[in-house]
Amino acid sequence: MEITGSAKGESLDVGGILRVGGSLQLSGKLDVGGRVEVEGDLSAGDVDVGGRLKAKGVTASNEVDVGGSITTTNGVSALSVRIGTRGVVVGPLRADNLLIGERAHVEDVYGKDIIVEEKAHVRNLYGERVNIESSCHISGEVQYTESLKTEEDVFFAKPPTKVEKLPQ
Repeated sequence: MEITGSAKGESLDVGGILRVGGSLQLSGKLDVGGRVEVEGDLSAGDVDVGGRLKAKGVTASNEVDVGGSITTTNGVSALSVRIGTRGVVVGPLRADNLLIGERAHVEDVYGKDIIVEEKAHVRNLYGERVNIESSCHISGEVQYTESLKTEEDVFFAKPPTKVEKLPQ
């Protein structure tokens, strides 16, 4: 499906590929089995993409669930974000609840409750409650306000820091 300009609507369900030449604004759910390419910003109640998602920025009032990769300039903001196994994210992730799948590669993560599954690579983590599973690689810094749980063989480029307040 291709939309040459910007679009507004309730919900959209596409089995394969969705291309939007401008911005896309939905009050309900965007459900795409394959990939989504939005030249501008994407906003929706829920975003569920099986493959790749590319947009200037992504905002969801509820959940963003992407099985493959996310590429953004301004990042992803939602109540909940789930990145699938081997997912790749370019741009920051901001959500209350974040699940970074096994072997995923992500940049900066900001949230309340963050779970990083086995063998994932993360640049920076900023959260209230952070849980890092075994064999993860953190190449930047980890800052947390309440709790940090780690399993075995987690690599930290810098020691994690408990702080009073997280960076914006």
